[in-house]
Amino acid sequence: MENEKLGFLLSTFIAVTLTLFVCAILFFSTTLFSVMGDKHKSHGEETLVVENVLNGQELMTKSDCFICHKTEGKLIGPSFVEIAEKYEDNSENVSLLVRKIKLGGSGTWGDAPMTAHPQLERDNVKAMLQWIFDLKGKTVTASEHELALHPVGFGDVDPVKKGEQILNTQCAPCHQTGGVGKIGVAPSIRNRDFLALASDDFIKETIRRGREGTSMVPRPDLSEEDLDAVVAYLRSSWIPLPLDIKVDPSVKYSGDPQQGHITYQTYCASCHGENGDGYISGGVGPGIGLKGFLNVASDDYIFKTVENGRVGTAMRAFVGSRGLANLEKEDVYNIISFLREQASKNESKNGR
Repeated sequence: MENEKLGFLLSTFIAVTLTLFVCAILFFSTTLFSVMGDKHKSHGEETLVVENVLNGQELMTKSDCFICHKTEGKLIGPSFVEIAEKYEDNSENVSLLVRKIKLGGSGTWGDAPMTAHPQLERDNVKAMLQWIFDLKGKTVTASEHELALHPVGFGDVDPVKKGEQILNTQCAPCHQTGGVGKIGVAPSIRNRDFLALASDDFIKETIRRGREGTSMVPRPDLSEEDLDAVVAYLRSSWIPLPLDIKVDPSVKYSGDPQQGHITYQTYCASCHGENGDGYISGGVGPGIGLKGFLNVASDDYIFKTVENGRVGTAMRAFVGSRGLANLEKEDVYNIISFLREQASKNESKNGR
């Protein structure tokens, strides 16, 4: 009886010992695999971040972001470094910024509106944000400063191709892809009549100086070669029935601004705004009474525009018996005098 009892106890002890041993092995194996898995996961997440930064950089070079933002230093909106400093890299901020980029908005960094980008894929926006977040606490390299001017594929030596790339990355949000323009936003800069009237210097000087009082900011960062490439692209398209219009930038016309105001209100205000401030007051035409336009546009440029109109737009010819309004030359001189006078008033009104 004693032997049976001892045998039972011994077998029970052995069974319990083996069970504990197996449990210990399973526990340590699970823990080891878990640690290895976490290390592998951490490495995988790190690799994903690096890939997103690289993909984001490439996506940024193909976007219109650099029109309003610089890598470092304020342009229209905050710099990407400022954004990286303001927002921690976490899921809540990523979701917030993805919404801002896709839907647009204003108020966070001032009154300048953020253009909506509904066409961007959510994952691409996240990758672009990863590139921005990566700038935090980092010395910005020269190559990152140059992203806006030298995006992927800018190695082309063909000036027409380079000009197309510059226009479609720097100007398209307002002037649209190819520079075809959009009513109420920005005029077509590939319009037959515009290209007949505007000299190469006029186009380049407008880009350099921007249009004060509008969203077109000065672009002194664009080199002479870049500007020549943009002009080459604009001049490259085939234009039916091309015009040869001579503009003399040295000519000055004198007129009566009070009579010009009356004529302007009758024929021009419905498109260009009551005070000539164009899009910013809800007009469908550009601000021809703003200093930014009048600093570049000569009297003869304005006169020839009114005389000839702009094909394919609401801007018709207004001078002579073939014009929409049969205006006399003196009527246009009066309008020009009114616009020159109005520019100073608009400048004071806008606090400049």
